Amino acid sequence: MTGSRLAAGLAGAFIVCDGMYLVDSRVAVIDIVYLTCAAIAYLLFSSSHKLRTRTRDRRLLPWIGLALGLCLAGKLYIPAITSCS
Repeated sequence: MTGSRLAAGLAGAFIVCDGMYLVDSRVAVIDIVYLTCAAIAYLLFSSSHKLRTRTRDRRLLPWIGLALGLCLAGKLYIPAITSCS
């Protein structure tokens, strides 16, 4: 968002070294689903922020909403199933 390659590289390195991505991507855990959807939503939001045109921004808005909806659904899926028993 700043336009700096150094900031983008550091942000990418922080994401790669983050424990949630490292552990959840190697172990079959439901957390990786909502983390990936959140990362996709952030990527779409960032790209729509860079476009700065209303027509392209409106085209990406439903996709951002879908990614955030999938993020929320992935997070709330397990507690909804386990509380029914």
